Amino acid sequence: KKIGIIGFNTSKDNKPFLQIAIHQDYRNIGYFEKSIKTLVKKYKFKRLFSDISKKNQVAIEVHEKMGFERITDDINVDKRLYNVDIRMYKDFCHDILL
Repeated sequence: KKIGIIGFNTSKDNKPFLQIAIHQDYRNIGYFEKSIKTLVKKYKFKRLFSDISKKNQVAIEVHEKMGFERITDDINVDKRLYNVDIRMYKDFCHDILL
């Protein structure tokens, strides 16, 4: 059963940016963390970025709970992106992702 999507895009300087959406019926039960760990392990990311709307408080909180940190608020790096106000990142150590 599909409960959401996860993936990433890379920026011009080859930084991986998270893209994730989980159906509301399956939120708050650990799928976000499990999905991130799977993606990071598969692609061996050392750092993962995520751009989030400041209006999406739930997404901000779940990122912070998993250890993502804010780089900046009120970003405007790409006029084609909308509702992107906060950039966050997390560093990963692959030996603890098992």
